[in-house]
Amino acid sequence: MSGISNATGNVATFDIFSDPIDSAARIIDVNYTDDQKRQEAYDNAFMFELQNTKSVIRNYKFESQIFPDQTTIVAIGAQAKGGALGADVNTLIDFNQNLFDRIIPKKEAPDTPSNTDPIKELEEKVKNLKENINIIVSFINEIDPAWYSFTGTGNYDTSNASKYNNALKDLINFFKTFIKNDNKNRAIIPTKLSLEMDGIGGMVIGNLFRIPNELLPRGYRGGGAGPAKIAYTVNGLGHSLQGNDWVTNVDSQFIILDEPRGGISLLEMNDIKIIIEAASENTVANAVKKIGNIKAGGATKTINGVVRKNGDIEDLLVPIKPNLYSLHYSSVNQSDGKRIRLQAEAMQNLEALLTDAFNNKIYIKVNSAYRTREDQERIKADSVRTRIPAATPGTSNHGFGLAVDLANASGVRINPNLTPKEWKWIQENKGKYGFENIFGEKWNTSESHHYNFIK
Repeated sequence: MSGISNATGNVATFDIFSDPIDSAARIIDVNYTDDQKRQEAYDNAFMFELQNTKSVIRNYKFESQIFPDQTTIVAIGAQAKGGALGADVNTLIDFNQNLFDRIIPKKEAPDTPSNTDPIKELEEKVKNLKENINIIVSFINEIDPAWYSFTGTGNYDTSNASKYNNALKDLINFFKTFIKNDNKNRAIIPTKLSLEMDGIGGMVIGNLFRIPNELLPRGYRGGGAGPAKIAYTVNGLGHSLQGNDWVTNVDSQFIILDEPRGGISLLEMNDIKIIIEAASENTVANAVKKIGNIKAGGATKTINGVVRKNGDIEDLLVPIKPNLYSLHYSSVNQSDGKRIRLQAEAMQNLEALLTDAFNNKIYIKVNSAYRTREDQERIKADSVRTRIPAATPGTSNHGFGLAVDLANASGVRINPNLTPKEWKWIQENKGKYGFENIFGEKWNTSESHHYNFIK
């Protein structure tokens, strides 16, 4: 099992566990990897009191523990800046803060100078991206021309293997520049906790438990200093009987149960899509401007030369025409007192979109238009349950009367999978009416119903 664990890059830590209930031996992974149930696991983990009259703990040992594989990475991290090694190593580089090499006190990372013009820099990145994609596609096309429609001929050559390797590496690095890594600079050394306690039955390898937060080192307690949710998983268990005394010994390894974070944000994935599409027309600068318009929300916005606060635009709002309200109001709509209101130009274009869709036998409902601050706070709080992304209250385009959430005739949010007919029509026609949805079809569908007016 140790060899298999190493083969998985220690993502898994396999062990053999003999269940005392049914006497079956099972292979288990003692690493906790179920991201969706981390909060539930943390909340349900038993709390061991260690230093009060309620405690059944006789002795305990709390020790830091850096594994052999980590020592090498820490040593490498001492020799260079994070930029030279990649984002994944930055946390371990923190272990070397304020330490200086007496021989070479200053380490220079081989950073590439940045172009002073961000538009030209972006154009160059997209140009390289397209070239690398062509190299990879050419390679695959030579293996199986039917796999991908490619303009050109495959030219795979084993003597140029490094070219394909570098192209793939550059593709990965392009997308890594968009990665958000919230664990960066949150270094935490693994800890091992051993307990000697009054005899107890029923504990098994893999059980989770917690200890009071105040007993953890300060950097392990959260609040910006480190992970907020530390639990321990039992990986060693023993019992001893001496006379009438029963003692249970528990060895455990810490795990972090913070909700998974990081990765590429959905909004930035759509940015990439827009940039790549624009690159074929050499309009990267316009694409950048377009991205800014799509994102445009924030706490304030200048409207007709006046700075207006998000949610404080009642005088600018226009209700949808009564006959259109009866056709397009959705029972799901709980915002703005169940009204449908937007700024005048946005409303005019929304009415035209809904009417043209109706004439083409595409029946669209409005789940939400303008939202008050209270509406947004309610929706944001409910997003934990619904798993539908929601903007921070006071920053949504709904609060400026410049966004709508669209649905089909039954109130089901527009989605390429659940409402393909409506989705297709809107994606093909949204630009005519000045609307743009935040997330594109190929990248994510979680807010495929949300459309901002950007004209």
